[in-house]
Amino acid sequence: MKIALLLLNSAIFYGAWIFTVYRAEAGDAYTGALVVLAIVLFYLVMSKNRKQEALFFALVTLLGTGVDSIWTSSQLIYYKTGYSCPNIAPLWISALWLLFAYACATSLSWLEKYPWIAALCGAVGGPLTYYGSFKLDVGDPIQPLPVVLGILAVAWFFLMPATLYLRRLIVNENEIEPTET
Repeated sequence: MKIALLLLNSAIFYGAWIFTVYRAEAGDAYTGALVVLAIVLFYLVMSKNRKQEALFFALVTLLGTGVDSIWTSSQLIYYKTGYSCPNIAPLWISALWLLFAYACATSLSWLEKYPWIAALCGAVGGPLTYYGSFKLDVGDPIQPLPVVLGILAVAWFFLMPATLYLRRLIVNENEIEPTET
């Protein structure tokens, strides 16, 4: 993948993440989710592997929502807006997991070849996104911040490479698209 495309997809990811979190902070859980959905739908329309990519996006969104629901129901993190059901992560959090799946398919896809680097990036980047949401006042750690960030670091150490591996299993681009020689 060309570096310009990686940078563009990174900019799309971060822009959509910030927009979704800011809208959640304003009490609007839906607009950010709709923007993320539009980005993913555009990606799927352009994808040669629509069915596999859609399955990957759906699984990551469901699994991620489950992970964040564990954080909320176990009194680790409290999100201030967007709950439709107690102990289930808010819609905007599900949208961020969908956005993460998009990033794994685009700007983070290169990490698939380097699982240890992916694990380390997850251990640092995962907790930083939660910390960012705390600073933007859409969530709060219920337990002491170092404990929360430590738990998130351990979880993301495994979540990042596992997500990339899941994508390889589902999409398996090498079997679908012939490589250029």
